[in-house]
Amino acid sequence: MLDIYAVGSQIVIAILTGVGVVWAIHASLGRELRGDIKDLFKEMARFGERLARVEERFTSFQERLGSVEERLTSVEGHLVSVEGRLVGVEGRLVGVEGRLVRVEGRLSGVEGRLVSVEEHLDVRPQDPTPPLSSEDVR
Repeated sequence: MLDIYAVGSQIVIAILTGVGVVWAIHASLGRELRGDIKDLFKEMARFGERLARVEERFTSFQERLGSVEERLTSVEGHLVSVEGRLVGVEGRLVGVEGRLVRVEGRLSGVEGRLVSVEEHLDVRPQDPTPPLSSEDVR
């Protein structure tokens, strides 16, 4: 027959052994886990410091971009002003061109009248004067 006390004691020993093994695993993992958690917090602190440096650089970069944007706006204003002046010059050149066309028209009219007068007078070229000799020059 089975001895109940022997079986009961073996069961108690097995349970205590199981609890001991679980406790040993828990303690070992707990130490490793605590170390990992500490390392994780250190890494998070380092990451926070790096992130702060990146934010500082980004802020500096944004400030420089703002300065460049202001300069570009100023240059754009100057270019618009120059463009306006060029349009004014172009308008004046068109005016001058128009006046030159009118002068050309008047000159054509004068030329036509001169031709008409020449035809009316029937002017013929005269004989050229004889060249001077060396005796005439003295």
